[in-house]
Amino acid sequence: MRTLGDFRPGFDDGFASGRQDWHRAATLGGKTSGVIMYVYTDQPGMQLYNTASEICLETQHYPDSPNHPDFPTTVLRPGEVFRSRTEYAFSKVFTAPGRTELGGNHTDHQHGRVLAAGIDLYINAKVHKLPGKLVKINSEGYAPLEVNISSLEPVKAEENTSAALVRGIAARISQLGYKVGGFEAGMRSEVL
Repeated sequence: MRTLGDFRPGFDDGFASGRQDWHRAATLGGKTSGVIMYVYTDQPGMQLYNTASEICLETQHYPDSPNHPDFPTTVLRPGEVFRSRTEYAFSKVFTAPGRTELGGNHTDHQHGRVLAAGIDLYINAKVHKLPGKLVKINSEGYAPLEVNISSLEPVKAEENTSAALVRGIAARISQLGYKVGGFEAGMRSEVL
């Protein structure tokens, strides 16, 4: 992995994935903001250029392709249509401290009398939006989870599972008038 520090201002170079299927071609992350940008494309190449404060990622075919028969073709004949797709997706890194009850446990058992405290163990999550209604959760130490929330009705086969929890939370968010959609979350926890 390379960082922007690896690219001096005025950098202008091409990168080749060699792939013409839908793939992630690049990932950029901000150290202080926690924002991550993903570039997805069906193009085999990308041109990266920058200034002291800006960066540009242009997906494309390889430069000088018409003169290299071993490169993916860029020839467009009369009547043919060229289509290409590139998407820029953004995610954010979230961190939440763990908590513990110093006195009492579960507000429903203690009539609202619980003394809780934050602790120096954390749950970290990186989340980004996905097109459609598919929710993907990868939590370290657990099997990956995928839930299609096109329907928010309870599913009998999901009773007492993490999938039921995801579907139920999505249903409640929808009931409150908010739009729900697909996302992917990667999580790691230090909290036991």
